[in-house]
Amino acid sequence: TILYGDIENSGIAYLRIKTLNQDYDFTPLETILLELPAKDGLILDLRDNGGGSNLIARDFVNRLTVEERTFLLFRFRNGPERNDFESWNEVNIAPENPIDFNKPIVVLTNRGVVSSAEQFVAMMRVLPNSTLVGDTTRGSTGNPKEFVLSNGWRYRVSSWQAVTPAHEFIEDHGIAPDIVVFNTEESMNEGKDLMLE
Repeated sequence: TILYGDIENSGIAYLRIKTLNQDYDFTPLETILLELPAKDGLILDLRDNGGGSNLIARDFVNRLTVEERTFLLFRFRNGPERNDFESWNEVNIAPENPIDFNKPIVVLTNRGVVSSAEQFVAMMRVLPNSTLVGDTTRGSTGNPKEFVLSNGWRYRVSSWQAVTPAHEFIEDHGIAPDIVVFNTEESMNEGKDLMLE
């Protein structure tokens, strides 16, 4: 679920969170957060995280912020017409027993970041000391509703619209990184992670 350590010959902490599935044990995150103030920076690797519970992400990010910040706006569909939506609702992070860590944070992202992991990226994006590196997230935070056809096939349809504080739509677009870096087949065959480097 979690990989944690230091980048060799540096004071930079590396934390990979592979899932936000609440069935897994996330208690080590508390110890990691308490160790962070002694570090020179953090690389938070969220690549290929398929989501789970955004409460796990929010509990983590609330420890890293010293002021309330809006990271997402959403509105649910409330009728059959194309533009039948309720009003926009804000979603915020807010300080909750924050740690003293205003050092650089790099968040690694790619197309495998979906669902609540995408909200995790949106939370991290509004921290002033955070930079997104890698590829755009997938763009599937749609809070889907499932329906069943008469032949038994199941399908899902997004029940809301979610946007960044700048009103950039996330669904079908994803969240773009600040610095675009792609791993290539050649670099991976050579054992090089260009995004991490």
